[in-house]
Amino acid sequence: MNRLHVSLTAICLCSIFSGCAKQPAEETSRTLSGAFFVQPSQQPLWFEFQKDSVRQIRAPAEASLNSFEPWSFMPHATGMLPVGNSLNIPVNRIGFYALTLEDRGTDGLLVAVKKTVNMADFALYTVSEPFILNSLPTVLLTNRDIWSSTPANAPKKRAWSYSTAHENALNVAIPAFSSVPSEDGWEIRNFFVTTQRMWYFSAARHTEAEPALRFFRTPTLEDPDKTEEIPPTAFSVAHEAADYRNAPPVLRSIFGEIGEQAEQKSAVFKIFSPEFGGMALFSIGNPENAIEYFGCYAEGETPRALIVSSTGLLYETAQKTALRRLPALPEGFVWTAAGFLGPVVVAAWEERETWHIGSAGLVFLVY
Repeated sequence: MNRLHVSLTAICLCSIFSGCAKQPAEETSRTLSGAFFVQPSQQPLWFEFQKDSVRQIRAPAEASLNSFEPWSFMPHATGMLPVGNSLNIPVNRIGFYALTLEDRGTDGLLVAVKKTVNMADFALYTVSEPFILNSLPTVLLTNRDIWSSTPANAPKKRAWSYSTAHENALNVAIPAFSSVPSEDGWEIRNFFVTTQRMWYFSAARHTEAEPALRFFRTPTLEDPDKTEEIPPTAFSVAHEAADYRNAPPVLRSIFGEIGEQAEQKSAVFKIFSPEFGGMALFSIGNPENAIEYFGCYAEGETPRALIVSSTGLLYETAQKTALRRLPALPEGFVWTAAGFLGPVVVAAWEERETWHIGSAGLVFLVY
């Protein structure tokens, strides 16, 4: 199997990335912003999330020795959603990153990185997985302080969309949530869309007695009259992964190939796509004993999918499936998301201990 490689030369369009690890003078709090050229070479380009910035490191083995904290408090990529010509990456407690690609001929491929600047709204809450609202990548902010004895208040501004045409994320209303207003202490917790494009969400409210918990579904987020309350069992059943044979043909082909190669013949796929409205779950075999896979899918003249396992096996297809392997991670680290910008692969990694995260970041590669 071939390793994936990349070399990136920064250009002085604006503040670019900081220097490599082990060089304290360069480890300033510069953000993942600006633009850089991508050229095939010998090394991938690694970045680590900080609480208020993203710094370049040589490899995850040189990442900061962060103490493990519950996942809802720590910076990490919550997904990678391709929308139009951009790859959109929400980062927990930080905000949105939108990546675009431009072919500059002999100079190489220019990756442009744009980040939201209104980070104060994101720093206090847990950022959800991305989904599509009014054709824009969108996230929910939630209070997931379930480990705290004094949870923070529910966010007043729940939903945020992002467009590369704006500097700030845009606070947006979701009419389907009108029956559980944040002003009354209701907070949206679990939120997902099925492959049949039916939206489900739960809402919780802390009280002095038992917390209240309600479950809903709706075929559209724009019409509150179509939102109906459902029992917990119906909510749980809807959240189960769909059979892989219900996936689009390109994905179904890759899923079948992975199922044949998987040692225990079981796999769960977490796939982000505008075709699904966000993230869809598919499975082969028994989901309880399955290997996790992550990726994204985009239709078009030539449908394309990119899928990576938590251990680093990478499957990519435009016209045919190709199996590769991402760079090895240290013990205790896993891959958690992957996306594409033309030939550029972007993947997310985490240092994980059960429900807790230490270091986390991104890697850029070209193959």
